[in-house]
Amino acid sequence: MWSDGDAALLCDYRLYNNDQDGLSKNDHFRHLLEKAHERGFQPGLVAFDSWYSSLENLKLVRDFTWDWLMRLKSNRQVSLKVGEQQVVSDLDIPPNGLVVHLRGYGIVKVFRTVDTHGNSEIYPHMNILET
Repeated sequence: MWSDGDAALLCDYRLYNNDQDGLSKNDHFRHLLEKAHERGFQPGLVAFDSWYSSLENLKLVRDFTWDWLMRLKSNRQVSLKVGEQQVVSDLDIPPNGLVVHLRGYGIVKVFRTVDTHGNSEIYPHMNILET
């Protein structure tokens, strides 16, 4: 789906039916990304759920030099120091975010949001210009 913030336009879709086609949800996600890239899309940001947060998917978005934002599962491994892995939910994340190394991927900046009910979510963001 493409959006300018006001309007939303469905550009492509896939039906998940692993029994029939043998494709996983991640296979479909990558096919959608590849097709968008082939069509010349230059998104300002690719946003997706943690359901699609496999390293292969993240690296494909990075290969296209697209920024991305997704929800991160609380048990995802990150490090502040080389060789010191910890689950992201244990981090003290300031309001302006925290730069960490995402295990198997590289450097990202994570943000914590808290809704009105006190539920906390963590979102990493990858901007290709950050080091």
